[in-house]
Amino acid sequence: MTATTMRIDAETKALISDRKNHPRESLEDVIKRMIVIYDMDRHLNDDELKAVEQGVQDIRMGRTTSGADLKKKLGL
Repeated sequence: MTATTMRIDAETKALISDRKNHPRESLEDVIKRMIVIYDMDRHLNDDELKAVEQGVQDIRMGRTTSGADLKKKLGL
Protein backbone atom coordinates (compact mmCIF):
# COMPACT_ATOMS: atom_id res chain seq x y z
CA MET A 1 0.00 0.00 0.00
CA THR A 2 1.25 3.44 -0.91
CA ALA A 3 0.55 6.27 1.51
CA THR A 4 0.05 9.86 0.49
CA THR A 5 -0.53 13.13 2.26
CA MET A 6 -3.66 15.12 1.60
CA ARG A 7 -4.43 18.64 2.82
CA ILE A 8 -8.01 19.20 3.89
CA ASP A 9 -9.67 22.02 5.72
CA ALA A 10 -10.25 21.51 9.46
CA GLU A 11 -14.01 21.81 8.90
CA THR A 12 -13.90 19.05 6.27
CA LYS A 13 -11.89 16.83 8.60
CA ALA A 14 -14.47 17.40 11.33
CA LEU A 15 -17.30 16.50 8.93
CA ILE A 16 -15.54 13.24 8.05
CA SER A 17 -14.75 12.49 11.70
CA ASP A 18 -18.41 13.04 12.64
CA ARG A 19 -19.33 10.15 10.34
CA LYS A 20 -17.22 7.55 12.15
CA ASN A 21 -19.10 4.39 13.16
CA HIS A 22 -16.87 4.08 16.22
CA PRO A 23 -14.17 6.32 17.75
CA ARG A 24 -11.26 4.18 16.53
CA GLU A 25 -12.43 4.01 12.90
CA SER A 26 -9.82 5.57 10.63
CA LEU A 27 -10.59 8.54 8.40
CA GLU A 28 -9.55 6.38 5.44
CA ASP A 29 -12.20 3.80 6.34
CA VAL A 30 -14.85 6.52 6.66
CA ILE A 31 -13.91 7.94 3.25
CA LYS A 32 -14.01 4.46 1.65
CA ARG A 33 -17.45 3.82 3.17
CA MET A 34 -18.69 7.18 1.87
CA ILE A 35 -17.45 6.31 -1.63
CA VAL A 36 -19.29 2.97 -1.56
CA ILE A 37 -22.49 4.71 -0.49
CA TYR A 38 -22.02 7.37 -3.17
CA ASP A 39 -21.54 4.70 -5.84
CA MET A 40 -24.68 2.86 -4.69
CA ASP A 41 -26.70 6.08 -4.83
CA ARG A 42 -25.57 6.80 -8.38
CA HIS A 43 -27.32 3.64 -9.53
CA LEU A 44 -30.76 4.51 -8.17
CA ASN A 45 -33.44 5.44 -10.68
CA ASP A 46 -35.69 8.48 -10.29
CA ASP A 47 -38.48 6.54 -8.54
CA GLU A 48 -36.02 5.04 -6.05
CA LEU A 49 -34.49 8.46 -5.33
CA LYS A 50 -37.98 9.91 -4.74
CA ALA A 51 -38.79 7.04 -2.35
CA VAL A 52 -35.58 7.64 -0.40
CA GLU A 53 -36.31 11.37 -0.19
CA GLN A 54 -39.86 10.61 1.00
CA GLY A 55 -38.43 8.33 3.69
CA VAL A 56 -36.03 11.02 4.86
CA GLN A 57 -38.89 13.53 4.94
CA ASP A 58 -41.02 11.08 6.95
CA ILE A 59 -38.23 10.73 9.50
CA ARG A 60 -37.80 14.50 9.76
CA MET A 61 -41.54 14.93 10.30
CA GLY A 62 -41.63 12.21 12.96
CA ARG A 63 -43.71 9.81 10.87
CA THR A 64 -41.95 6.70 12.17
CA THR A 65 -42.85 3.50 14.00
CA SER A 66 -40.62 1.97 16.65
CA GLY A 67 -39.49 -1.62 16.33
CA ALA A 68 -41.44 -2.52 19.47
CA ASP A 69 -44.65 -0.99 18.08
CA LEU A 70 -44.17 -2.76 14.76
CA LYS A 71 -43.66 -6.13 16.52
CA LYS A 72 -46.83 -5.53 18.52
CA LYS A 73 -48.78 -4.59 15.40
CA LEU A 74 -47.55 -7.72 13.58
CA GLY A 75 -48.18 -9.93 16.62
CA LEU A 76 -44.56 -10.94 17.02
